[in-house]
Amino acid sequence: MRRRDELIGEIEKAEALLSHLEGEQEQARARVAALREELAFRGGLSPGFVSTCRPLRRSRCPGAPRRKSGCFGSSSAVVQMSSRLGS
Repeated sequence: MRRRDELIGEIEKAEALLSHLEGEQEQARARVAALREELAFRGGLSPGFVSTCRPLRRSRCPGAPRRKSGCFGSSSAVVQMSSRLGS
């Protein structure tokens, strides 16, 4: 039972980290959009302008916790992810 509790705790920490990162990602997207809008408004986009960063992709994982389990595929994937996060 102890290992089960540890795994649940690690999953909760990883989900909290994902939630935090998703929030930061949304803030960054909004900032990039505002900056691009301002640059376009000021006529700063030259015909050859190319962004140096890759286009941002939305996560394929759904937001609701009960649906997130499908993103990992199996419990072994969760264990592997937990070990990568430092458990």
